[in-house]
Amino acid sequence: MNLILTDAGRGAVADGMNQGTNQVNITDLAIGDGRAPAGADDSARAALRNERLRADAGGSTTVDDRFAFRATFVETDPAWDVTEAGLFARTGGVGAKFLFAYFSVGPAPADPIARITPNAGLELAGAVQVVASPAAVAATIDAALTIMGPDALLSLDLRAYGPGTNENLVAPARPRRWLVVALGGGGGGSNDGSAGTAGGDASLTGTDVAVTANGGAAGATAVGNAPAVGTASVTGSRATGQGLAGSGAPGGTPIGKASTHQGGAPGGLAVALVTPDPGESYAVSVAAGGAGGGAAGLFVLEFLPTG
Repeated sequence: MNLILTDAGRGAVADGMNQGTNQVNITDLAIGDGRAPAGADDSARAALRNERLRADAGGSTTVDDRFAFRATFVETDPAWDVTEAGLFARTGGVGAKFLFAYFSVGPAPADPIARITPNAGLELAGAVQVVASPAAVAATIDAALTIMGPDALLSLDLRAYGPGTNENLVAPARPRRWLVVALGGGGGGSNDGSAGTAGGDASLTGTDVAVTANGGAAGATAVGNAPAVGTASVTGSRATGQGLAGSGAPGGTPIGKASTHQGGAPGGLAVALVTPDPGESYAVSVAAGGAGGGAAGLFVLEFLPTG
């Protein structure tokens, strides 16, 4: 996120009586839902377009011309998208606060910085570096916001897919990451002379991504070799993680029928961190199966990258 140094901020840095950035104290971070029109010049801006919340930039420090700041927001109103942010400061620790630097995502449909939800909390942290030449102020802002807390992680989007799902999941235009958990269903046990059915498979697949968990095998009608456990795998350059084969003994058998009934085997489990290609479509499939056994499932937790 590239913050714009305002005229007031530039003047504070350039003031010869100011002794550089050591006399600029970041005090507050404000957020709002205003959007800058395309091509807008915000250098003369003195306030956010529509400020919604402001928090103390607690612990802000200045080291080697770098301003480090951190602010925590708690919302009680209905959820809204954060589309602008501004750093407020004082010079020399006295005087009125002024808008030091500003950022807006721009006109719709540009993605917001974050979404804040009631009582969830949103923490923004980062650093701003200002470089000034002796002849003129050539100020640049290099800011990286780390978005943490429930709003930026769990509350962004959590999808759960049950047996019988067969649909496409389209990655959003703004870069995101997915935590994908696929669970193969347990195989169904045999019952009164009838073999069970295998557990359902669960998978998320697309270009350079394959996260798969297979269901466990069904129980047989007579005691023999134990049914095979479900396997799992994570492959592709956009996915990192691990697939684990089902563990544990097959399901139990009814009392007195150990020779004619056999429990089904557990399914596999795959856990992966996926970096989807923006706009790409990924196939989500969760098969039904495993009558009498455990259901297959797939979960996708979408969150903003923090780096």
